[in-house]
Amino acid sequence: MYVFGGWNGFTRTWFNDVNEFNFETKTWRQIDAKGKLPVQRTSHACVVYGNRMYVFGGFSGDGYLNDLHEFNFETETWTDITPFTSGERPDPRSRFCAVVNGQYMYVLGGWNKVNYFNDFYMYNFETRVWSKIHGNSEIPGISQYSIASHNDYIYVFGGFCAKEKACVNKLYVHHLSPFGVGSS
Repeated sequence: MYVFGGWNGFTRTWFNDVNEFNFETKTWRQIDAKGKLPVQRTSHACVVYGNRMYVFGGFSGDGYLNDLHEFNFETETWTDITPFTSGERPDPRSRFCAVVNGQYMYVLGGWNKVNYFNDFYMYNFETRVWSKIHGNSEIPGISQYSIASHNDYIYVFGGFCAKEKACVNKLYVHHLSPFGVGSS
């Protein structure tokens, strides 16, 4: 298991370190990563595709982010791939989640201190293109939820719903089409 970044609410300290937990030995190791480390952050999303971990967005303590970084597990090297991506990237945000399905990362909702988002994006790892998913999403502006992917579906559970101004225990289901987009 890999853990990146985070925040210590007691001392108001943000982190950009990478730590690895070995399940067999039950030990932690802080990785001395190479390359240009992403800025410190919390409330970001990390996903794994192939032999790499991808970190998107979050809050740095100074502002909201929408950058995308790649961590190679084999070389333990960071690369800021933001300049190599194209398409319609999500606005800066925190308190959202991301999930991988096939060759795509899906990003939903989040918050930026002004707005709760109900927008839905996908990132194609192979082409490095961001796309906004347009359509009839029934998912409201939401943050701090759980997300999972199974077969051709994305499941979103709970979180803080801006419309209801409360934490909810609702389950939303989004069906993906063969090309990564879909309808709710």
